[in-house]
Amino acid sequence: MWRDPFRIMLQQSRLFGCIFMVGWAMVTTARAEVTLPVTGLPVGNCEAVSQEIPKCLGQGAGGLSVEQIEKCIPSSGLPACLPALSEVQGWSPEQAEAILNKLFSSGYQIVDGKSLAALGSLVIGLSPTSLQSIPAQVILDAVKVPGFAKQLRNAPPALKAAFVEKSASRSSHVPTAQLASLVKKLQRSRQKRNTGCPPDKIITKEVLENTLMPLEYTDNELRLCLSPSMVADNLHNFSDYPFTLEQLAVLKEKLDEGYPDGYPDSIVRNLGSMLEIMTPEEVKKWRFNSAETLAALLDSSPDDKMASALIQQYASSGGQFDATALNALGAGYICLLTQGQLNMIKEDAIKLAKPPKLDECPQSIKDSLYAKVKRAYSDQHNQFPEYYNSIKPYLGGAPGEDLRALRKNNVNMDIDTFMGLWKGAVMELTPTDVKLLLGKNLGDLKAHQSDPFIRDWIISQKQSELDTLGLGLTGGRPEGYIVLPRDPKTNTSRAPRAIIAHLLHVFPACLLILSLNSILS
Repeated sequence: MWRDPFRIMLQQSRLFGCIFMVGWAMVTTARAEVTLPVTGLPVGNCEAVSQEIPKCLGQGAGGLSVEQIEKCIPSSGLPACLPALSEVQGWSPEQAEAILNKLFSSGYQIVDGKSLAALGSLVIGLSPTSLQSIPAQVILDAVKVPGFAKQLRNAPPALKAAFVEKSASRSSHVPTAQLASLVKKLQRSRQKRNTGCPPDKIITKEVLENTLMPLEYTDNELRLCLSPSMVADNLHNFSDYPFTLEQLAVLKEKLDEGYPDGYPDSIVRNLGSMLEIMTPEEVKKWRFNSAETLAALLDSSPDDKMASALIQQYASSGGQFDATALNALGAGYICLLTQGQLNMIKEDAIKLAKPPKLDECPQSIKDSLYAKVKRAYSDQHNQFPEYYNSIKPYLGGAPGEDLRALRKNNVNMDIDTFMGLWKGAVMELTPTDVKLLLGKNLGDLKAHQSDPFIRDWIISQKQSELDTLGLGLTGGRPEGYIVLPRDPKTNTSRAPRAIIAHLLHVFPACLLILSLNSILS
């Protein structure tokens, strides 16, 4: 592509002329690179400069005044200059804000973490209005971009606080753990080692009630300035603060100092995110028997090992498995109950509690809970559909005889409930049983015929009986065939089951022929 040499020379002369007017921006020596103020740009007569000018200036662009930025740098060229300008260190908030105002007027938008992180050192120029328009998740994604967290870490405290406050707002719904990760990345990388609490870090009531406290104190400063009583008295607030794991460890140190023999109920119920750094062994020293406390602990979503320790300690301390406790367990922890703990559940509590999620529970848990719920609603067993709706969440533990009893009451069981039944009980049901049990939902059996649960039931039925359903189900047993249960421990024959069944089918005929031959001879 031919390019006009005269035009190129003109652009180069303007570029070097502008750089000359701006002055020396960088002085490079053998030992260091020093940034000097940029002066001498005739602002009053300055026409818009090429976008190549800011790129060429590099670090020296930091010497441009706000007036020079506003009058001499065109908005249209800023997006192309952003990679260079975002790496300049030493912008004042006013300079950065002037550049960002022109950048946004050019149509640049912050739509994701990358576009926010692309601002680099210019981020200090974000106005409160611009910051409020940025979703919290965008901020969290931007901090993950290499280098951007460092830019924020060097930003003024007020800006860092604004970032955390925006992310911590109730409308953002950002988990405390993610906020703690943001706080950790914004903290000072080098911490001064003090032997006593610094005078400017004395903790007052206002500090204790400030959600941004984790951002303003390093873990060492917390260790020096917090007392055990401060932690205990304000734990209900601290549980929602975005403390880092290192800061939480300091809070735990203070609690252990104040309660060397184990935490009482008042402390345990307010642990919140601190539960993450506790161990099952430490739980054994706690003293709590309040169902509300158990609910608060399980609301922190501990892993199964920790949850089992909490449930065991609750029961050992005299806690009752009432409706409040069952509701807390029903969100995903009821499958962890031991048989002894299951025996502690009263039927009345089951009637008051919300239906639990039992899909992933062992069959023994389902069996025990079904037996309890059946007794709890025994006075309503003739009241349909009320009785059926009450026991429906627990039917995974129902035996075959109870399912056959339900078929008489037009319950119209949905296919999801049917597929959640105990397989051993379903295998006892005939096609007629299933037809009456599913009622108007019988057609869903055809749609799910390839599911292993349904398929195993189909192949255990006589094909002639499956045909009576009118669904076109195939794969059942032909008449006269016997399906033998396959037991890998006792079945040593390699012959296919169909061949064995066929031999058993023709054996009586062979025996009859042999007998007739014997008589005739």
